[in-house]
Amino acid sequence: MAFQQRPEIKISADEINALIHSYMLDSGFAHSAFTFRNETNLGRSPLGKMTFRRGQLTELLVKSLLYIEVETHWKKQPGSCNEPFTLLGAHNCKYSEEKDTTALAIALPGLKEEQKHKSNGKDTADEDMKMFDNSLPSEPSRIHEIPISRQILLVGHQEEVFCTSWNPSFHDLLATGSKDGTAKIWRVDAESGNPGSKSSRPFDSVKHIEDNVNYDAHDIGCLDWSRDGNFLATASSDDVVRIWSRSSQALLHSFRGHTDTVGTVRFSPSGTHLLSSSFDGFIILWEIRSENRIVRKYEHKSAEGENLPDIAWINDTTFACSWPGALIHVFVTTSPAIFRTYRGHTQDINLIRVTLDRKLLASVSDDKTVRIWKFEPLRLMWKSGEVWPSEGSVGGEVDQGCLHVLQGHGRSVATCKWAPPLEDGTENILITLEDDKGPIRLWDAKEGTCLKTFTDHTLTCYGVTFSPDARFLALAGLDGWLYIYSLKTHEIVRSWTERTERKNKRAIYEIDWSKDGNRLAVCLQTGTVAILDVTDLKQ
Repeated sequence: MAFQQRPEIKISADEINALIHSYMLDSGFAHSAFTFRNETNLGRSPLGKMTFRRGQLTELLVKSLLYIEVETHWKKQPGSCNEPFTLLGAHNCKYSEEKDTTALAIALPGLKEEQKHKSNGKDTADEDMKMFDNSLPSEPSRIHEIPISRQILLVGHQEEVFCTSWNPSFHDLLATGSKDGTAKIWRVDAESGNPGSKSSRPFDSVKHIEDNVNYDAHDIGCLDWSRDGNFLATASSDDVVRIWSRSSQALLHSFRGHTDTVGTVRFSPSGTHLLSSSFDGFIILWEIRSENRIVRKYEHKSAEGENLPDIAWINDTTFACSWPGALIHVFVTTSPAIFRTYRGHTQDINLIRVTLDRKLLASVSDDKTVRIWKFEPLRLMWKSGEVWPSEGSVGGEVDQGCLHVLQGHGRSVATCKWAPPLEDGTENILITLEDDKGPIRLWDAKEGTCLKTFTDHTLTCYGVTFSPDARFLALAGLDGWLYIYSLKTHEIVRSWTERTERKNKRAIYEIDWSKDGNRLAVCLQTGTVAILDVTDLKQ
């Protein structure tokens, strides 16, 4: 029988440097890792672009110690030595009658069993591998974790960051809103910080609480950019709606008209008007070009008490809003009248969302259902100098205009989001989330079927966003984990958690995918904002 030469074992300097660099990032030594990467020219090596799982260097070192242990003891009787092995210390065998826990003692029974099975024509290599893997205690496996080398932490907020939004036209601008009473605008570009580092240079900051005013809470609960990216609107618990101008890099307007917390702000498609919704029982339509210009107020107070309706623009002159009594009303900006009513939910509606082509409207409710409504053109007439709905056109019969009632959630449905248009231009993919930890469902709204139920998170999810090309879905929750799924396979392709900050504050609140598809913004309970580089997903 010819002798078969054993394959050569090769270890390169770049491989060692790449593992050391990964270990430094895992340990939080971001600046040292940056210096090490430059001095070793790791950025010029293909290994510098590889993603390593957390603890890979440590795992290899532990396996080498196990090999040294077996090499040292293989000729000796198992159960004789309990002296530990270390990387740098010399090993001196010490005999003991105690039960042996060395690698050799663990391996020998398996080797004997292997010989027994081989004699019967069986091979137990897979079982042996499982035995050795289980002997190394580690964190539960996380699939394709995004390394620290692909994140930048934006530092500046003093308390939890609740909301974030990328500018739709100027892709390097990011807005964030916090419990500390400030909204910050960040310029995230090549000078923002090195990968794995922290940055504390906000482009601008909008203070929402005056120094001489005492509020028990001063959260920034909602942000919205105008479609052209020139204006940012914020909603706050100080009852004021603020408009920030990108061109002047300054606060443009402070709209005062509400008497309680403002929960929602939405720009019209052209950016000439703004809708705001408040716990004071009113929706206000504002004209952006003039200071404190109230066009119209819509009262939505309910007998049940506080209720914050959601609002969604259908086109530049038409908008829908949830209403007390589990209704959805449609208004036009030039009239106080109700032009269309959708009825079907049996409990409060929590949120409504309209597709980009303005043909479908989704609503989620405390009644555990999701309803898909088809929006038909309004029929108008001119009366007494104002526009009014044509007689009999308002509707309001139960489920009139409802395409599907999506059922399957076991609790109140808190939020939903439409995916961007698919390659063929259709918009029919919808994600829905419950208000407590529970299954997250992906729907084909056109067919009315559930495509996938996600159950990977252990706590409630608040963060949801799609990639601009509708190929990926990202979900993030109070358990501190973010998962990115392929919308083709519905499998996890990336995962991430913040590993350099305080572990007792892990929650993720909101996430947003940049319009160029290159980055994810993540709002953290620690008060920082993580920017994740996901350009590798575009390959």
